[in-house]
Amino acid sequence: EVQYCETRIEGCLGMASLPYGSSLGANLVHIPIDADALAASGSDTVHVWCVGDKAYCTNQVCAMPSTGEGLEIEMMPGVKAWEEWWTARHQTFDLVVTGDPMNAAGGTLQIQPRTGDCGDTSTTLSITHSKIERPGKSVTWKGMMFPSAGYYKVCWCDRKYGSSCVLWENIGQIGVAGPTRS
Repeated sequence: EVQYCETRIEGCLGMASLPYGSSLGANLVHIPIDADALAASGSDTVHVWCVGDKAYCTNQVCAMPSTGEGLEIEMMPGVKAWEEWWTARHQTFDLVVTGDPMNAAGGTLQIQPRTGDCGDTSTTLSITHSKIERPGKSVTWKGMMFPSAGYYKVCWCDRKYGSSCVLWENIGQIGVAGPTRS
């Protein structure tokens, strides 16, 4: 039944499979959660089962753990949902992104023009900076400097499969003050 969660189990919040064949040992999978359904449930915990590849599961009894409760996991908020930062044109500033928990080492920051789309590498601004990580809590990009006044979108990817982002999030904007040409 777990393999058909969304159609056969009432209260299923999401399911996912690896985008590639599994390998022997630990495998990492990201499960998109229906946030509205989780909020409506009034709970901050979810029950999780892992099901092996059908090719290796000949008896159809492959859920782990093999209990009705599964593995109970507390949901945590992750990266702070929306923030605004302010600086002046040609002035250095430190951009601090916080979360609980936060994938400080493996996450990716993107700065986009206000009208750009998170994840679109063709419009990403290249901003020189150095990075300081506080594992699980925050990342600071020191010495960022913007050459032009305006507003910029701040995008964050906390999890990846190889070089692909699982979910780009618009986590805020940077306002850069200074003269502009009309």
